[in-house]
Amino acid sequence: MYALPPGIAADRLEVTGISCPDCRGVLAVKSEGRDDSLVFECRVQHTYDLAELLAAKEERLEDNFWATITALSELSRLLAELVERGRDHGETAEAVQAYRQRAHQVGEQAQALRDIVGGNRPVDLTRTQPGSSAIG
Repeated sequence: MYALPPGIAADRLEVTGISCPDCRGVLAVKSEGRDDSLVFECRVQHTYDLAELLAAKEERLEDNFWATITALSELSRLLAELVERGRDHGETAEAVQAYRQRAHQVGEQAQALRDIVGGNRPVDLTRTQPGSSAIG
């Protein structure tokens, strides 16, 4: 599976292996202009140039990371509280131990994802855009 199809043309949209950041439909691509800039469009006509698509994909990625971190953190907290509650409410030792182990596991997973997000550095296109005068 490819992200960009081979032989992108100016006269027709070609299906990509990339989903639309807005609706998650399949994106198609064509080249446009003298510099053959890539233009992406989905079937409901969300349209992106390359910089917009990359920015939207980066944003979606970060949003998904944080949604996962939140879900893991909430699950970890719930399980930790079930450990405390279980002791006083007749839970078996096995159930309390299972809650404890899972709380620890998802807590570690949430931290690992926080570390990944903290080290994530999106592509900086300010220096690579045609006509950019940024000096690096």
